Amino acid sequence: MEENDKPKPAQEVQQFGPPWLTVETGLYLLLILLALLLRLYALGRQPLDEHESRLAIDVWRFYTGGAANIRGHSPLLFHGNLLLYLLFGANDYVARMIPALVGSLLVGLPYLLRPYLGRWGALVCAVLLAFSPSFVFFSRQLDSAIILSATSLALLASIFGYLRQGKRSHLYLGSGAVAISLMAGGASYAVLIAVGGFFLALWVGAGLKPAPAGHDLPTGGFETRPYRQTWVMAAGIFAALILLISTGLFVNLQGLQATLDLLPAWLSHLSPVVEGQPWHYYLSLLAAYELPVLVFGLIGAFYFARRDRFSAFLVWWFALTLILYSLMPTKPPSGLLQILLPLTLLAGKTIGELLNRIAQGERRLWDRLALLISLPIIFHMLLQLSAFANPESPGDPRYLILVILSLFFLVSVILITGAMALDWRGSLRTAGLVVLVILAALMLQATWRLNLHRPGNPVELLVNEPTSPDVRNLVSAIEDFSNQRERDRHSVDITVTDGEDPLLAWYLRDFRHLSFVSGSPLSPTPVVITPSREAQFLPSYRGARFRLQSSWTGGDLPAHDLINWFLFRETLHPSTHRDVVMWVAPETER
Repeated sequence: MEENDKPKPAQEVQQFGPPWLTVETGLYLLLILLALLLRLYALGRQPLDEHESRLAIDVWRFYTGGAANIRGHSPLLFHGNLLLYLLFGANDYVARMIPALVGSLLVGLPYLLRPYLGRWGALVCAVLLAFSPSFVFFSRQLDSAIILSATSLALLASIFGYLRQGKRSHLYLGSGAVAISLMAGGASYAVLIAVGGFFLALWVGAGLKPAPAGHDLPTGGFETRPYRQTWVMAAGIFAALILLISTGLFVNLQGLQATLDLLPAWLSHLSPVVEGQPWHYYLSLLAAYELPVLVFGLIGAFYFARRDRFSAFLVWWFALTLILYSLMPTKPPSGLLQILLPLTLLAGKTIGELLNRIAQGERRLWDRLALLISLPIIFHMLLQLSAFANPESPGDPRYLILVILSLFFLVSVILITGAMALDWRGSLRTAGLVVLVILAALMLQATWRLNLHRPGNPVELLVNEPTSPDVRNLVSAIEDFSNQRERDRHSVDITVTDGEDPLLAWYLRDFRHLSFVSGSPLSPTPVVITPSREAQFLPSYRGARFRLQSSWTGGDLPAHDLINWFLFRETLHPSTHRDVVMWVAPETER
């Protein structure tokens, strides 16, 4: 071989792109981009619900110099939306931008947990967070639940990272995460209780002793480091974030008290209520929306609980939050994310382990063959389930028999390929892969139906009394009447009876002469909005009915109706509605 033909040394090989941009980091960036598109697309199409409107209108009033109360709201969301109103104006899309952006960044946080979840496991967690129906839903709501999920993952990465490596950056990340979570919502205390309880139990049970070299969690990290300046800096970061964000850069000093009020507001969920959700409410939500996370998360809880302390903490965190929120008399839908987050990490680790073993196994050909044969069978089975739930011929047993036959063929394919490969453990892995495909398809369908297809569908369990798009028709009708009467779209006098209504206050915010009264007004204005009943005090006014909200209680559903609801979110049980009537004065009364 000639000298010119000799291979070049490794150091002379040219690299393209920055050194941090690998295939793995590229996949995370792609997932973050997809999550961002999924969360920002048609973000303002569904009107704000009552809970969202209450925060949005209070921020608007503060922004316009009116009387506004930050008490009872998240100071982080309050001042964040105040900044967005200043930059982009106030509308439904802008009001939801902060949760959408944070929900997209949440997808990249499992990258920090790769030492504990594994490369495959962390990547699967990112996929689950990107396309989960629940995480997408709360990323598209003006709610702090998704922010608490992001700060919880950041806190988890900082604690275990600091105990493993002792870097100062982990302390700084943790102090910032705690500060932001305390300003986001009172549910942050549940995370702090889980973290504190776990490490307190370790300290009481076995003590925090230095671990052997190479252990994934050196528990001696709680000892004070020689450099006290690091701890002082971390405390300074915490205090600075609390002071600056909670007060809106010292513009609204009431934000400090609002931050302190978040704890008693969260504890108020423990107060007895007359009509609350059943104890299995959150389990029903998990079964309805997060089947792959529920199934593989529970498998991971049993499989990994004793393998390492990180997994043990995830099991403890999941069990504690499930019991705590299930026993709460008041069960907000956003409480689901507190239960779902540790279960998602367990599910991601389990699925990652499954995919890693299939990729490295000797029977990869048989696994792929079994999956290839199973796909049309799975498709046929879902079609028969759809036909069984068809309202035109509900409960036809022929379709149920075909579903059972499809399941029989699936099991047969798995057993036959396992027998031919002489590997029964491989059959279990193939079965797990087939189950994952089925459950992932159902999860993606739920994501699409909940967030994009019919985002305000009242029969969705996560949707609590959604606002009807008809509220925008109400606003347009009043604007047209005001333009005809006053030659200005927002000058007409409006009276809303039945007291303060945050929904109407938000959507009628541009009208300069808007008032709320309890009962009948003493002197009727040109426009009066009343509940859906006759207004005896307005005999000469003309009225038009508009739908404001809808709700659905469900109840005991027959098998075919339950399957129809599960697959299509349709049911024969009707929804109830809340309507209002817009009364306008006749043309002669100017």
